[in-house]
Amino acid sequence: MRNHPLAAAAALIALGLLPVLSGCSSSGGPDPSAAAAREPDDRAAGRPSSGVRTPGQGTPGSPAPVLPDAEIKAPKGSGEFSGKEKEYLSGRVPEQMEPAAVLDLGKEACQRIGRTAKHDRDAAVAALVTGEVPNAEPAVTHLCPEHGPLLEAAGEGYPDGTHGKPAAGGYRTASAAPSCTWSVTGAGGEELAAGPGTGGRKDGTYTMTVPSGAARLVSSGCYAWLRD
Repeated sequence: MRNHPLAAAAALIALGLLPVLSGCSSSGGPDPSAAAAREPDDRAAGRPSSGVRTPGQGTPGSPAPVLPDAEIKAPKGSGEFSGKEKEYLSGRVPEQMEPAAVLDLGKEACQRIGRTAKHDRDAAVAALVTGEVPNAEPAVTHLCPEHGPLLEAAGEGYPDGTHGKPAAGGYRTASAAPSCTWSVTGAGGEELAAGPGTGGRKDGTYTMTVPSGAARLVSSGCYAWLRD
């Protein structure tokens, strides 16, 4: 029986395999408001879920079961999946989807990261910080490890939102709206730093210094903060 395309799309959305378009503004650029408030410790773009996938069972909170590893096979006549491709596909293929289609999504993530980084490294890192590239971490880990340094840099950044215990140090924006504001407070709620103040530059880049002992960072309209 042929599966309905809408059911297949719904399964991909449930597993987080389809790109999210809400992170772009109507002008085609990143929408700073798309990175809504996140959990305090959610710092790295593409960070995997805390739930453990078990082949043959769905991802946590997802009704769509996934193929066991033994049933993940390449289309006839196309050769075999490589070891790294099999690692990427493990626990990621909905039962009604072709493994090759899921693999293509991972490759597209790698291509997107690579194209962006070729023109603007900071823009690529910012997209990873905000989670605009779906499945970035497993894709980079298994399919394009050459982009590992970008993923590491993203892990030190912060998207717009509220973050607990931000790491001390200097940060900069890659792209920010004129309304970009931030506030760093201590354990007692006292303000330790805030901006933009004099931290703005004509190119739309802002800088921020998080002092030691900061308990909370709140950012709005700044899109993403990258570590200096």
